[in-house]
Amino acid sequence: MGSAPIAALGDFGLRPSTFLLLLLTAILTAPSAAQGAASTRFVDPRDGWVDLATRPYAPGRVGGHLKIARGPFGSISALRRESADVERLHKWLLGAPLLMEDPDVGPEGIVARPWGAAAPPTVSADGRRAEFRLRSDLFWEDGRPVSALDYEATFRHMRKPETESAARDTFESVESVTADGPERLNVVWRRAKAGAATAFGLGFPVIPAHAVPPDPAGLNAMKRHLSCGPYRVVAHEGGTLGLELRSDPAGRPFPPRAHYVERITFEAPGDPVRDLLRVKSGALGVASLTADQYTKALRDPEFLPDVRVAAYALPAWVFIAWNLRDPADPKRERPHPVLGDPVVRRALAKLVDVRGIVAGPLAGLARPMTGPYPPGSDGADPSVAPPAFDPAAARAELAAAGWKPGPDGVLTKNGIRLSLTVLRPAASNPQFTVPCELLAETAAPLGIRIDVVPTPPGGIIDAGRRGRFDGALLVWTADAIEPDVRGQWHSAFARVESDNWNGYSDPETDRLLDALDVEPDAAARTALRRRLHRRIAESAPTLFLWSPMTTVAVHRSWANVRVHDLGLRWWDFVDRDLFRKFPP
Repeated sequence: MGSAPIAALGDFGLRPSTFLLLLLTAILTAPSAAQGAASTRFVDPRDGWVDLATRPYAPGRVGGHLKIARGPFGSISALRRESADVERLHKWLLGAPLLMEDPDVGPEGIVARPWGAAAPPTVSADGRRAEFRLRSDLFWEDGRPVSALDYEATFRHMRKPETESAARDTFESVESVTADGPERLNVVWRRAKAGAATAFGLGFPVIPAHAVPPDPAGLNAMKRHLSCGPYRVVAHEGGTLGLELRSDPAGRPFPPRAHYVERITFEAPGDPVRDLLRVKSGALGVASLTADQYTKALRDPEFLPDVRVAAYALPAWVFIAWNLRDPADPKRERPHPVLGDPVVRRALAKLVDVRGIVAGPLAGLARPMTGPYPPGSDGADPSVAPPAFDPAAARAELAAAGWKPGPDGVLTKNGIRLSLTVLRPAASNPQFTVPCELLAETAAPLGIRIDVVPTPPGGIIDAGRRGRFDGALLVWTADAIEPDVRGQWHSAFARVESDNWNGYSDPETDRLLDALDVEPDAAARTALRRRLHRRIAESAPTLFLWSPMTTVAVHRSWANVRVHDLGLRWWDFVDRDLFRKFPP
């Protein structure tokens, strides 16, 4: 499975695709003290928590209108998959992926189980072929059955260069997807790839072949399509996305699992203080919190009776991506006149006091990052230390490399000024504002000019995909099962319109990624990941900052809400009055 950059923080458990907007999935390590305290308090002792999948379906529990501060949404096409939000919408609410992760760590870790598939995939001995058998009770909302032909058509559309699909790079190793009748799907990979069938089952999108335009231009213009999951779209305008629970012919919430919230509305987040007050009043059901809001809420006796708060760790990290290509003409793949020099990138890494920001503005609700795997995961090399905050050393390194003050005081070398523009999301979250502002303030006395430009998510996506930027602050998410960073770091993707925003190309990194693809032994894969982690850290194509904790508030009108190891799950939520009136 792939990773994805995103440009907004906070999440309630939704996964990445290939470009922007949210926080998701989970770090499989022991929770911090703050996380543990919040998680154990999160389930209301008056109600407890029940796995509703183990109880008979109860029609009387269906009801309620859950409003969530999340969005805004542009296209919600599963094929285009322009954001992590959109991918998770289809994974949990609008679609039925072939496989689904268990939301909690078990004896075997996080396990993928059949969901839209009727059984686990059958995989060939060489690992290059897999057969999925679809459930027979999945239908598009117009009544047509979900067919293997839908997956075949989705793959065919995805492969057309003219089709805008953020999933294309994630599944670049897939050679073919073909239907063998309506319920059997055959997948072939170009090369053996560890965990490929699981990754495909968890993340491959599907669109209704009978109800979408046949041409790339029509598909690109499509903002939404039919649902095959438990909800259907009833409103999609401005900053609002409204969903309504579907039913199957027997009158039950749509398979493969019962949901009990009748309506869900996603509203674009506003000012964090206003959103928190709206949760307290019950006008919002769920909203993200800043670190400061979370710590204050835990100490506020007037706040907690109305709202539950939680902090939990996810495999995601905040970073500033440096463009290693010349943004004046990125398709020619000339090096960036400033950032093409690793000395400059290493010096810039010494200008952000990561530990100080984590301990201060982030209230300890984050961990410093050093490379492409989150701290505590098996891929993170614990011997790699974050760059020390040392502006004096940065100044000396730049001077030794030939950067000297120009007439206006800005460092110059060979007629090139050390002047950069860094894009950051326009949201006021301190995870976005603090590192960029401090980087600019610390760099200025050294003769480095950094202009920080608050930018709407769509603008960051466009600039990043086209290579028209110097630096961009993003959040990257990884998968809970077999995190795959190939698309972000392999030279095969060091081009515009790919996941490799940096334009990073390094033969040793390619070799490690290629070996990781085919290595079947778990211990050997861990060793390869750690070598990869160290190699990328040494190359400094990105200024890694921290892996944040997700902090969230939920109004107490919603019962059966639990923080799983992979975050909140919408299928748990039940209107409190109905939960008590019709107990499981």
